[in-house]
Amino acid sequence: MSRHTKPRVFAGEARRPRPPLALALTDDELSAVMDAAKSLDVEKRDLFLQRLSAEMKVHSGSLDVALTRALSGLLHGPVA
Repeated sequence: MSRHTKPRVFAGEARRPRPPLALALTDDELSAVMDAAKSLDVEKRDLFLQRLSAEMKVHSGSLDVALTRALSGLLHGPVA
């Protein structure tokens, strides 16, 4: 296989998406993200982090806005 040949993917093998670009966060910002993620079901955390990354790009690094928008619809309120 040459250097420029794509690796083969066999039937039944899922293609892995490219990882998103990394975010630069301070220790306090990282703590806020981790606290927000803890409030979610484990299955929803990946989606939350993907949304957060996209929101941070759109809102020029405003973590408060990005966290609020990324969590939107993922948290369940108390059952009445």
